[in-house]
Amino acid sequence: MTISSDKPRKYVMNYECDKANSEATKWVLSTDGTIINPHFGLVLTAHGTENGTSLIAETNVNDATQGWKTGDDVEPTMTSTEGQQAEATMSTRDGTIQENNDHSRCITSHGQSSEEPIVICKCEGSVNQRWVFKYDGTILNPNMHPTLVMDVRDSNQSLEHVILYPRNGNPYQQWVYSFSVHGCHAS
Repeated sequence: MTISSDKPRKYVMNYECDKANSEATKWVLSTDGTIINPHFGLVLTAHGTENGTSLIAETNVNDATQGWKTGDDVEPTMTSTEGQQAEATMSTRDGTIQENNDHSRCITSHGQSSEEPIVICKCEGSVNQRWVFKYDGTILNPNMHPTLVMDVRDSNQSLEHVILYPRNGNPYQQWVYSFSVHGCHAS
Protein backbone atom coordinates (compact mmCIF):
# COMPACT_ATOMS: atom_id res chain seq x y z
CA MET A 1 0.00 0.00 0.00
CA THR A 2 1.27 3.41 -0.85
CA ILE A 3 0.26 6.86 0.36
CA SER A 4 -0.37 9.25 -2.50
CA SER A 5 0.74 12.40 -0.65
CA ASP A 6 2.19 13.68 2.59
CA LYS A 7 -1.10 15.52 3.20
CA PRO A 8 -4.06 14.06 5.15
CA ARG A 9 -7.23 12.78 3.45
CA LYS A 10 -5.37 11.38 0.46
CA TYR A 11 -5.98 7.95 -1.00
CA VAL A 12 -3.91 4.84 -0.39
CA MET A 13 -3.22 2.34 -3.16
CA ASN A 14 -1.00 -0.40 -4.49
CA TYR A 15 1.67 0.98 -6.79
CA GLU A 16 4.95 0.17 -8.53
CA CYS A 17 7.65 0.46 -5.88
CA ASP A 18 10.31 1.66 -8.31
CA LYS A 19 8.14 4.65 -9.22
CA ALA A 20 6.88 5.70 -5.78
CA ASN A 21 8.55 7.57 -2.95
CA SER A 22 10.02 4.81 -0.77
CA GLU A 23 8.89 6.49 2.45
CA ALA A 24 5.26 6.43 1.31
CA THR A 25 5.10 2.64 1.24
CA LYS A 26 6.25 1.92 4.80
CA TRP A 27 3.55 1.19 7.36
CA VAL A 28 3.39 0.22 11.04
CA LEU A 29 0.57 -1.91 12.42
CA SER A 30 0.35 -0.66 16.00
CA THR A 31 -0.97 -2.58 18.96
CA ASP A 32 -3.93 -0.16 19.12
CA GLY A 33 -5.03 -1.32 15.65
CA THR A 34 -3.91 1.66 13.59
CA ILE A 35 -1.83 1.14 10.45
CA ILE A 36 0.54 4.12 10.29
CA ASN A 37 2.93 5.43 7.65
CA PRO A 38 5.80 6.51 9.94
CA HIS A 39 7.33 8.93 7.44
CA PHE A 40 4.18 10.99 6.91
CA GLY A 41 2.51 10.18 10.25
CA LEU A 42 -0.77 9.33 8.50
CA VAL A 43 -2.98 6.32 9.25
CA LEU A 44 -5.10 4.04 7.08
CA THR A 45 -8.71 5.26 7.31
CA ALA A 46 -12.09 4.15 5.94
CA HIS A 47 -14.81 6.82 6.05
CA GLY A 48 -18.01 4.99 5.37
CA THR A 49 -19.66 1.72 6.22
CA GLU A 50 -20.96 0.64 2.83
CA ASN A 51 -19.30 -2.03 0.73
CA GLY A 52 -16.75 -0.55 -1.64
CA THR A 53 -15.63 2.28 0.66
CA SER A 54 -12.16 3.43 -0.47
CA LEU A 55 -9.24 3.63 1.94
CA ILE A 56 -7.45 6.92 2.52
CA ALA A 57 -4.49 8.10 4.60
CA GLU A 58 -5.42 10.65 7.25
CA THR A 59 -4.17 12.31 10.43
CA ASN A 60 -4.61 9.97 13.41
CA VAL A 61 -7.54 11.14 15.53
CA ASN A 62 -7.96 7.76 17.29
CA ASP A 63 -11.29 7.28 15.55
CA ALA A 64 -12.96 3.90 15.04
CA THR A 65 -12.60 4.43 11.27
CA GLN A 66 -8.82 4.16 11.76
CA GLY A 67 -8.68 0.89 13.70
CA TRP A 68 -7.93 -2.50 12.17
CA LYS A 69 -7.78 -6.05 13.50
CA THR A 70 -5.63 -8.74 11.95
CA GLY A 71 -6.71 -11.60 14.18
CA ASP A 72 -5.40 -13.11 17.36
CA ASP A 73 -2.96 -15.51 15.75
CA VAL A 74 -0.25 -13.63 13.92
CA GLU A 75 2.62 -15.95 13.25
CA PRO A 76 5.89 -15.61 11.36
CA THR A 77 6.47 -18.13 8.58
CA MET A 78 9.20 -18.85 6.08
CA THR A 79 8.10 -19.56 2.53
CA SER A 80 9.96 -20.19 -0.68
CA THR A 81 9.06 -20.89 -4.26
CA GLU A 82 11.11 -23.21 -6.43
CA GLY A 83 14.18 -21.34 -7.60
CA GLN A 84 13.58 -18.40 -5.25
CA GLN A 85 15.08 -17.47 -1.91
CA ALA A 86 13.10 -18.20 1.27
CA GLU A 87 11.09 -15.22 2.44
CA ALA A 88 9.74 -14.35 5.89
CA THR A 89 6.11 -13.31 6.23
CA MET A 90 3.51 -12.60 8.91
CA SER A 91 -0.06 -13.74 8.52
CA THR A 92 -3.18 -14.22 10.59
CA ARG A 93 -5.05 -17.47 11.00
CA ASP A 94 -7.76 -16.48 8.51
CA GLY A 95 -5.66 -13.94 6.56
CA THR A 96 -8.13 -11.06 6.90
CA ILE A 97 -7.64 -7.46 8.00
CA GLN A 98 -10.87 -6.40 9.71
CA GLU A 99 -12.22 -3.06 10.86
CA ASN A 100 -11.58 -2.71 14.59
CA ASN A 101 -15.08 -1.39 15.28
CA ASP A 102 -16.89 -3.87 13.00
CA HIS A 103 -15.23 -7.26 12.59
CA SER A 104 -17.79 -8.20 9.95
CA ARG A 105 -16.06 -5.83 7.46
CA CYS A 106 -12.71 -6.65 5.83
CA ILE A 107 -10.14 -4.99 3.60
CA THR A 108 -10.92 -6.46 0.19
CA SER A 109 -9.35 -6.37 -3.26
CA HIS A 110 -12.03 -5.33 -5.72
CA GLY A 111 -10.44 -7.38 -8.48
CA GLN A 112 -7.49 -9.56 -9.41
CA SER A 113 -5.49 -7.36 -11.75
CA SER A 114 -3.13 -4.41 -11.44
CA GLU A 115 -4.67 -1.10 -10.38
CA GLU A 116 -7.82 -2.72 -8.94
CA PRO A 117 -9.00 -0.75 -5.88
CA ILE A 118 -8.71 -1.95 -2.29
CA VAL A 119 -12.03 -1.39 -0.51
CA ILE A 120 -13.98 -2.33 2.61
CA CYS A 121 -16.61 -5.07 2.21
CA LYS A 122 -18.50 -7.57 4.30
CA CYS A 123 -16.15 -10.37 5.44
CA GLU A 124 -17.06 -13.45 3.43
CA GLY A 125 -13.87 -15.49 3.65
CA SER A 126 -13.18 -15.00 -0.05
CA VAL A 127 -9.66 -15.14 -1.48
CA ASN A 128 -9.74 -11.41 -2.25
CA GLN A 129 -9.93 -10.76 1.52
CA ARG A 130 -6.80 -12.71 2.48
CA TRP A 131 -3.55 -10.81 3.03
CA VAL A 132 0.03 -11.59 4.00
CA PHE A 133 2.35 -9.07 5.67
CA LYS A 134 5.78 -9.45 4.07
CA TYR A 135 8.93 -8.54 5.97
CA ASP A 136 9.92 -6.16 3.16
CA GLY A 137 6.95 -4.01 4.25
CA THR A 138 4.52 -5.01 1.51
CA ILE A 139 1.05 -6.47 1.96
CA LEU A 140 -0.04 -8.94 -0.69
CA ASN A 141 -2.83 -11.33 -1.48
CA PRO A 142 -1.04 -14.62 -2.27
CA ASN A 143 -4.20 -16.36 -3.48
CA MET A 144 -4.91 -13.94 -6.31
CA HIS A 145 -1.68 -12.72 -7.83
CA PRO A 146 1.52 -12.99 -5.76
CA THR A 147 3.27 -10.13 -7.56
CA LEU A 148 0.56 -7.55 -6.74
CA VAL A 149 0.72 -5.66 -3.44
CA MET A 150 -1.19 -2.84 -1.77
CA ASP A 151 -0.09 0.54 -3.10
CA VAL A 152 -1.21 4.18 -3.35
CA ARG A 153 -2.58 4.91 -6.84
CA ASP A 154 -0.07 6.88 -8.93
CA SER A 155 1.91 7.53 -5.73
CA ASN A 156 -0.50 10.41 -5.41
CA GLN A 157 -2.49 10.64 -2.19
CA SER A 158 -4.78 13.27 -3.64
CA LEU A 159 -6.44 10.53 -5.67
CA GLU A 160 -7.54 8.88 -2.39
CA HIS A 161 -7.22 5.24 -3.53
CA VAL A 162 -5.36 2.16 -2.35
CA ILE A 163 -4.93 -0.29 -5.23
CA LEU A 164 -3.20 -3.52 -6.22
CA TYR A 165 -0.01 -2.95 -8.15
CA PRO A 166 3.05 -5.01 -9.14
CA ARG A 167 5.63 -5.23 -6.35
CA ASN A 168 8.60 -3.03 -7.24
CA GLY A 169 10.18 -1.78 -4.00
CA ASN A 170 8.44 1.59 -4.16
CA PRO A 171 7.92 3.22 -0.73
CA TYR A 172 4.22 3.54 -1.47
CA GLN A 173 4.11 -0.25 -1.21
CA GLN A 174 5.96 -0.65 2.06
CA TRP A 175 4.13 -0.81 5.36
CA VAL A 176 5.66 -1.36 8.79
CA TYR A 177 3.93 -3.67 11.25
CA SER A 178 4.42 -4.12 14.97
CA PHE A 179 2.63 -7.02 16.58
CA SER A 180 2.33 -7.67 20.28
CA VAL A 181 2.15 -11.14 21.71
CA HIS A 182 -0.37 -11.67 24.49
CA GLY A 183 -0.71 -14.57 26.88
CA CYS A 184 2.70 -16.11 26.24
CA HIS A 185 4.43 -17.85 29.08
CA ALA A 186 7.39 -20.14 29.54
CA SER A 187 6.54 -23.78 30.00
